[in-house]
Amino acid sequence: MYFKSFPTVIWNGQEMVDLSRRADILQKIQGDPTVFLPYTLEEGDTMESLAYNYYGDAELSWLIGMANDVIDPYTDFWKPFNVLERFIAEKYAEECKTALNLSYTPEDTQVIEWTKNTTTNENVVYYYSKNSKDLRISRATQEGGKYASAEFVPMRYYDYEIDENEKKRNISVIARQYVPQIIDEMKTILND
Repeated sequence: MYFKSFPTVIWNGQEMVDLSRRADILQKIQGDPTVFLPYTLEEGDTMESLAYNYYGDAELSWLIGMANDVIDPYTDFWKPFNVLERFIAEKYAEECKTALNLSYTPEDTQVIEWTKNTTTNENVVYYYSKNSKDLRISRATQEGGKYASAEFVPMRYYDYEIDENEKKRNISVIARQYVPQIIDEMKTILND
C-alpha cells in the first residue's frame, strides 16, 4: 500500500517511485514525542505481523517502516535468527568461495562456519580494543603490526552481522490514535 500511492518521476530515463515525498510525511510528525511508542522486536516478528497485531491490518506495515527509516525491509529491518543466517550466507558466499579457493558455491552452513572461523583473518571486518568496542582499527592496520595483537580483538563477519541486527531490535511504532491522521496527511502530500 505504501509505495503504490506514491507519484512517480522519470530518472535516468526510467520511471521510479518518488521517495522524496516520504521525507515530507516524516517531518510533519517527528516533532511530537507522543506519536512514537517504543517496541522491542521478538523472534518471529516482521513488519507485517507487527502491523497486523498492533494496528489490525498487515497492509499498514509501511507505518512501521516509515517510523524507523526503513527503505529496504530486507537490509534495514531486524531479522529473526533463521532469516539473519540466510542473509549472512548470501552476503558472504562469494568471499567464502574465494577465501577457500572453491570451484563451487558453498552451502549456507559452510559460509556461516567460515564467517565465524577464528583461524583466519579473511573474515575480519575490523579490530576493536578489549577495553572499548568503540576504539577500532582496520584490518590492514592490525595486520601491519602497528598494534600488539593481544590489545585488539577481531570483529568477524558473523559477530558483526549479529551486532548490527541487534541494533535494529528496538524500534518505534506509531501510536494507533495517529494512524488516521497520518494516512490522511500521506494522501494529501502525495496528491500535491
